[in-house]
Amino acid sequence: MIGRVREAILPAQWIHPKYPVWYSFDGIIDELEIYDRTLTANEIAVQYAAFHPPTRQRAALACTPLRTTGTWPLRCVLHPFKIRSTVGCQRRVGPDSDVVVRFDQSPIRLVFWQRTNYIPAWVRENGKWYTDEFKETWGQGCPDGGDCEPMSHKHNRYAHPRIIESTPARAIVQFRYGLCEVEHYICANPNPYTGWTDWGDEYYTVYPDGVAVRKQVLWSSNFKDVHGKPFGHEFQETIVINPPGTRPEDNIQTYALTWPI
Repeated sequence: MIGRVREAILPAQWIHPKYPVWYSFDGIIDELEIYDRTLTANEIAVQYAAFHPPTRQRAALACTPLRTTGTWPLRCVLHPFKIRSTVGCQRRVGPDSDVVVRFDQSPIRLVFWQRTNYIPAWVRENGKWYTDEFKETWGQGCPDGGDCEPMSHKHNRYAHPRIIESTPARAIVQFRYGLCEVEHYICANPNPYTGWTDWGDEYYTVYPDGVAVRKQVLWSSNFKDVHGKPFGHEFQETIVINPPGTRPEDNIQTYALTWPI
């Protein structure tokens, strides 16, 4: 229980959806003392003032993997990512759960990583991660009126990548997932006759020069609500993934997103 919340709570009030979660302190706790009574405010202040932590020292962050250099012949491979054990031990996945497309003319990668629900991400040679995300639906078609998408099911019940082809000429990866909500993993828009819900298939055809073609297939039989209005579906969302210890301004060049007046 040390360093962990005693009950599921919201880490911040701005978070959406507002589902309480369990979370813990991520770092190093040194010289831990346990008392059989509650310290007074003055005692805490005295101990705090007497503590002088060393400067320019910090715990190593659990960074995103694949900060790589060098090139390889075009291949689509199973790849066991190596990250800090305290991070990986919480997930019940095998060592070959991830898929990586690598190139013979560039150190960039196309990564299908289980910690991002296998949502494909482009990784630059300097470790910057970028993704065009997935298909998503919301509102009446999604349970509780939330957002239904592959990002929601953190246990990866539905999402998985599959290597279709891997040759020197091209690599093809299929990314399949259910569009579900985040609390009970219930998928959107169930068919009243078959029970099938919204599913997505995406095919990434990747060539040796780093060019990739993305084909999307949305499986849904409920494109309209009871009033005949179309359900909303999103097919692309631009996201830059911020590794631990970084902020958006560390990973996005603002002049590329603004137009000078």
